[in-house]
Amino acid sequence: MALRNASDGTLLGYSAAIAAAISNDDDALLDLVEDLMRGRTGGTLDWLSRAEFAYLARESLDDVLRWHQVGAVEGMTLADYCAALGLTYPACLDKTARPR
Repeated sequence: MALRNASDGTLLGYSAAIAAAISNDDDALLDLVEDLMRGRTGGTLDWLSRAEFAYLARESLDDVLRWHQVGAVEGMTLADYCAALGLTYPACLDKTARPR
């Protein structure tokens, strides 16, 4: 789940940085984008510069959107992927073609 301050709900840490990069603060979408980012970097995001981090976040969002639009890739839909990893499928994907 996206990391939020318990008292006022503001985003913290990677969640805040990803939200700023993709202009969206939907918790489920932030979690999914972070998961894809970590998949590309071997699990850690600490070594990325601010510019690299933002670029990777936007690129990962584009991957999410393409997968959502295409449907099954090698037999797995984005919803299947989310279910397999215990991630919440971002409902915002069904509301608009490009959640921004």
